[in-house]
Amino acid sequence: MSPAHLDIAADDPEEYEGRLVIVGDAEYVIGPCVGQGGERFVHSLVNRRTGLGLHLIKILRHQATAAQKADQLGRNLTRLRDMGLPTVDPAQVVHGHGGVFEVEEAAGDMDPYAEVLQRIRTALEAGRWTECEEVASRILAAAPAHVVALHALAIARARQGDHGTSIELEHRAVELEPNVRLYWGQLLESAGALGAVHSARDAFAVLRRKWPHDHRWNELGVQLLLMTGRPDEAAALKAPGSADLARQIRKETRDRDRARRHLEAARRAAEAGRAERAAKELRAAYGRYPKDIDVAFNHGIALLRGGRYTQAHDVLVGIVQFVPPAWRDQCLGTVGFALALDGRDARAATIFELVVAELDRNVTTPAGSAEAVDHPVWDLPVWPVWWRGDSVVGERSDRAAAIVADLVRRLDAQGGAPGPLRRLSRAYRQGLADFLGT
Repeated sequence: MSPAHLDIAADDPEEYEGRLVIVGDAEYVIGPCVGQGGERFVHSLVNRRTGLGLHLIKILRHQATAAQKADQLGRNLTRLRDMGLPTVDPAQVVHGHGGVFEVEEAAGDMDPYAEVLQRIRTALEAGRWTECEEVASRILAAAPAHVVALHALAIARARQGDHGTSIELEHRAVELEPNVRLYWGQLLESAGALGAVHSARDAFAVLRRKWPHDHRWNELGVQLLLMTGRPDEAAALKAPGSADLARQIRKETRDRDRARRHLEAARRAAEAGRAERAAKELRAAYGRYPKDIDVAFNHGIALLRGGRYTQAHDVLVGIVQFVPPAWRDQCLGTVGFALALDGRDARAATIFELVVAELDRNVTTPAGSAEAVDHPVWDLPVWPVWWRGDSVVGERSDRAAAIVADLVRRLDAQGGAPGPLRRLSRAYRQGLADFLGT
């Protein structure tokens, strides 16, 4: 039987122990009181999935001013840290359960693994990654949900250059325990090192949302924002950084602004039917700031429509990982069109297989259903005219379908087209419902 939920407004402080608390999609049971003062009742918290007590809950007495006081305390601690003074981590301020409370990370009782966890910490501090990996693996063999061991193993793998495994381990750790910032920080570091942009961006977004006063990962965030062509957001992010990084932000901001002016001129030219003028403006925009996704996507489209298929492929491949996940299928489809028209049939087929995988991933309803899918205008990739930043304007013709059908015929003549490509071609002929039902 599940314990009763905490109700700050109704529960007597003596009833807090044993109550259920939900923070960031994780469930905790309030443990014994470990102290109380003039403003807070402090209890241990135990994660129901992991059985570990890695947090304290501080239930604030004076709810009318609780949020303001907690937020100000966090700002004060962060200000001291920014000045170089050692401080404790500020608590996470949480609204819910009928009031405001704080959740503070605090290592709790780790028995029966306290001794081996100390060995892990010693090995990490000494850089003995293999030893750390061996000890953490033994813990996980007995307790697969032990997030402290998962995190330690993720660090060891990352320090040995295996960032892919580190990301997988930290994803598991934050799934089980989403309220420990070091787990998200390591996920950000490993994803950034591997170039896994979406994982890094998601991890950084969580860090900023849950712990807005903690700036220790902001320099990584700045680098991520510059990598994805968002220097304006990088400039607004509080980070110590270096003078060189600050100069880079200013330069990229200027270059992006100039590229955007060329992009707007290209859009007007395209709408007026002046394709050559639009292509010229897009070349200028791309030359000024190629990291801007809108600039690069539209430049790639212009190259594709101008018959410069190899160049279109090279431009679009460079931005696929930066395109929002909901539109990766369209970007990959445009790459596939360029490859097919360039006569690189095997490579084109591989890309279209990725398109089918992306389309399947976007579908949130059972196979065969004609209900809503997780994409605002989800459809098969179109022969593109313009990318607007959140949608693709496509030509109303059968050009895309014809390119895929011709590719299938050529591959059949060479020994056979792959099944996903046939499925995509059939969907172009028979419609989206057929794609969902096959």
